[in-house]
Amino acid sequence: MKRNIFGMRKSILMVMVMVMVMVMVMVMVMVMVMVMVMVMVMVMVMVMVMVMVMVMVMIVLRRYL
Repeated sequence: MKRNIFGMRKSILMVMVMVMVMVMVMVMVMVMVMVMVMVMVMVMVMVMVMVMVMVMVMIVLRRYL
């Protein structure tokens, strides 16, 4: 009986460790996705700003030329 109880406790500990690892992996994936989205948004904003600046420069050059 004692051995059975010990085995059950060990299995419960193993399950808890596995759940903790799963949660850690999920959190890491979520953080990585968030970082990737942030980087993509930053790149898109930078490209938009660059395009706006290019258009402004073209308009100014056209005005002066």
